[in-house]
Amino acid sequence: VFASGALPSSGSPATRPEFGIKVPLRLDLPADLQLGVMGEVDQRTDALTSKSHEELVGSIAVSRELRHGLSGYLECVSVSSTLKNQAWLGAVSVGVHASPWRHVGMGLAICEGMQRGHGDTGWIASLGVSR
Repeated sequence: VFASGALPSSGSPATRPEFGIKVPLRLDLPADLQLGVMGEVDQRTDALTSKSHEELVGSIAVSRELRHGLSGYLECVSVSSTLKNQAWLGAVSVGVHASPWRHVGMGLAICEGMQRGHGDTGWIASLGVSR
């Protein structure tokens, strides 16, 4: 569960709070594969009005540890919105994730996204530090 918002400052009004809920699930599969699924429902503030709308996010991923500290994955993501004229967005990513040191994670993936019949390919690089 998450929530966010902003207090008024410099004469601007406060933004409407945004909130949502995420439900993740991970299952171990044969052949050392892992299946991850996530569903998310968000209440978002419209950019051009003072109203809000719902967004629905779903993802499914299959991953496998390739060697200690290195895993590969395939993930499919779907995003839809109740906002008028907002098209569905889908993406597929294939990548690797490494944990070279304790509390440090790095990832690199290629991603293909699709919206309104147009595709776009890009790279995603990530660095995470946790405590």
